[in-house]
Amino acid sequence: DELGQKLMDSIPQVPSSRLCCLLQQAVQWQAHTGQLPLITQYYNADDGDSQSSSGKPKKKKVRKKRKFDLVLGQTLMVNDNDDEDTVIHESVIRKVYAQVSFGKKAAPQVAIFHPNDGSLITGSSDGLIEIWNPSSRYQELRMDLSYQQNEELLGHDDNVKVTALAISPDGNLLATGDANGLVKVWKILGDGACLREFQAHLQAWISCLQFNPNASVLLTASHDTTCREYGLRSQGRLLKEFRGHSSFVTQCAYHLAND
Repeated sequence: DELGQKLMDSIPQVPSSRLCCLLQQAVQWQAHTGQLPLITQYYNADDGDSQSSSGKPKKKKVRKKRKFDLVLGQTLMVNDNDDEDTVIHESVIRKVYAQVSFGKKAAPQVAIFHPNDGSLITGSSDGLIEIWNPSSRYQELRMDLSYQQNEELLGHDDNVKVTALAISPDGNLLATGDANGLVKVWKILGDGACLREFQAHLQAWISCLQFNPNASVLLTASHDTTCREYGLRSQGRLLKEFRGHSSFVTQCAYHLAND
């Protein structure tokens, strides 16, 4: 029992539907890259009018083919003498633009781009949060930020994984969540000060964070099957809790009605 408990503490729990989801994504990727061939069916179709010997209009038969994509559910219409499909899929990106290196004992957990300047913000398994310079193709940290220049990196407790990141709509605030359910809100475009820190979920992995439009409320999603709203102007006070899921909540977002 003791050994089993230790294993349970170190091995993350995965929903039973996760395997089916991964298999579906794998098949979709193979189809997208051309590793799974499309099924082709030939058929005869009418292609406009032509004149018969008697002068009466007559339908001209043209041999065409359909290509069925069993994964995406699309049907491509192709002429026999065409070299390319009439519906062209987006090409697969194969060239790497940049590669970010972490320490030997750290691994990236989550990453987002800053909406205003293209900076890459990463959270890693050692609890550090780093902001990378787009001008160097993300090979260097942004040294125009005083706290990074002074090697005072943003972060959570040592070796506590940073699992969620969110940028406020104006780009001034960064919310971070970790594997123990702790949330921090940082002033990233200023001095890097931690403006708020609160226990959003009790010892539960935070999977997603989202600011409301004026950055006064933060929405959280967690592996404890709940979503919660916290007021940032009230020192991180719990405003509302959403229940009803039977497994991990992996995403959360605000739906804004049109004016």
